[in-house]
Amino acid sequence: MKDAIVVVLLVLSLGANGWLWHRQNSAEQPPELALEMSYLQRFVHKLSLAVGARNPDLAGFYLHELEETTEAIQEDIPTYEGHRIAELIGAMFMPQLEAVDAAVKDRDWDRGSELIQSMTAACNSCHQATAHGFIVIAVGTSNPFNQKFRK
Repeated sequence: MKDAIVVVLLVLSLGANGWLWHRQNSAEQPPELALEMSYLQRFVHKLSLAVGARNPDLAGFYLHELEETTEAIQEDIPTYEGHRIAELIGAMFMPQLEAVDAAVKDRDWDRGSELIQSMTAACNSCHQATAHGFIVIAVGTSNPFNQKFRK
């Protein structure tokens, strides 16, 4: 009987510890900036391919995804390592994104491609300003995605 009580107490103790560990580690964690930035990088690459293919619907889709992702970063990760990420995105990235959006709406594909280059340069300037200059983004020209970009 004593052994059975010890086993029950051991099982209850392990169960309680597991529950507490799960509760502590499942608490909502703030988003990781590097992950969010990787979404931006992928969407800019896909936007570039859509603009290169002169596909306004697809370009519009990726412009929208970029807007949503930047807004999420500004709201969820306004600062990072002492840097005001929300303000930097607003000042450096958003004007470029709006200019690309205007070029796509005007079907000015050459201008859109040039502006995507400028937008990427703004990303790299922001990396420099936040002591992450070792992260250098380049506009991709090849299609590594299992996706067609031409209409």
